[in-house]
Amino acid sequence: MLYFVLIIGFIIRLFYAVVLVPQDIVGDAFEYDTIAVNIVQGNGFSMDSCNPTAIRGPVYPYLIATIYKIFGHSYLAVRMFQVLISVLSCFLVYKISKAIFEITENANYTEKIAIASSFLFALYPSFIIYTGMIYTETLFIFLLLFSMFCLIQVFKADKFWLWMILSGISLGFTSLCRTTTILFPIFLIAIIYLYNLFKKDLVFKKVILMKILLVFILSILTIVPWTIRNDVAFKKFIPVMTRVGQNLWGGNYIPYDGYWDVWTNKVSREEFTNTMNTITKGYYGIDADEILLREGIKNIIQNPWGTFLLGLKKMYRFWIFPVGSGFIAEKGLSLLSKIIMIPHIIILIFGGIGMYFGMCKNKLSMLLVAIIFYYTFAHTVFLVVPRYHLPIMPYVLIFAVYGVYKIIKIKSPLPPFIKGA
Repeated sequence: MLYFVLIIGFIIRLFYAVVLVPQDIVGDAFEYDTIAVNIVQGNGFSMDSCNPTAIRGPVYPYLIATIYKIFGHSYLAVRMFQVLISVLSCFLVYKISKAIFEITENANYTEKIAIASSFLFALYPSFIIYTGMIYTETLFIFLLLFSMFCLIQVFKADKFWLWMILSGISLGFTSLCRTTTILFPIFLIAIIYLYNLFKKDLVFKKVILMKILLVFILSILTIVPWTIRNDVAFKKFIPVMTRVGQNLWGGNYIPYDGYWDVWTNKVSREEFTNTMNTITKGYYGIDADEILLREGIKNIIQNPWGTFLLGLKKMYRFWIFPVGSGFIAEKGLSLLSKIIMIPHIIILIFGGIGMYFGMCKNKLSMLLVAIIFYYTFAHTVFLVVPRYHLPIMPYVLIFAVYGVYKIIKIKSPLPPFIKGA
């Protein structure tokens, strides 16, 4: 059955990548493409072929540069590669689901849950669409899924050293693709500590905390060479990439509703850019980003209540709008943009139910819960665009399937922390 799911996923993605109209190379895609072309031409990691840049993490540009080196400047070759790694992601969804739930469920039901989760991933429209786009999403989703699978094995396996090394290196490369995950191991340590307050499992706490700390150290060591490159090139401490300041300022600029008014075309991007340029006072690049970082922090300090309320709105926007709903609304199809929200919200509801059941008696499920909460919080602090929730949708799909299964099969026990109250 798994082979059937993978074949279906492959055929759908292949059809989309080859037959349907490809994406225009603008915005983020233009930057990835330009950097990759400069790498191939021997100009280094650069936007203008002369000066180094740090506006993007290195993994995706170097990947597509490798593809260009082999196949020429071919967007189709990039899309075909992304078709393959998206199918591998489909397989990893199956493996993660099975690894999580085989502890508490019988083998037959675990297999069904894993197959159904993989099948949902194979058919989920956004995962298909992004295989045809020169964006980091498809690669980032794969790297994060692989990192999470390795991390699960760190928790489960007796001989965990290999998995720990793979998990650390994979998390490092995931952060070099997109920096969002760089502090996830620290967040996970905090979650495990809080979990122990309720469970009082000291052995679990000490052993796992040490493993996660080592994973974090290995991930940082993976990132360090690129950080050194940035220090040499710019004489500044830039762990992976710039635009931290731009995202913090834009995401918390209350007059533009945290960038949302720009995204929904209530405020023109030209006006947004002019405001940003006024603040940066003629500075560009890294210097401008540092100014925006200071301004973003100042805005938060000066208006903590407004920032908090905006954060709640950003959290709502992060989850409630499916990827593509804004684009559909822009085309004048507002009714359709609302209709596609219905299955999305249903998945979120069942995902929440599955998370509840999973946390009742399954330690490993907190790994998936942790990455969902961490990723939500990270983007709520900075900038929210609906597509940013896509990398954690595989885990929501897994919990949604589990939620449906538990509703059908069994009644829920109370969570441990409620029992102990």
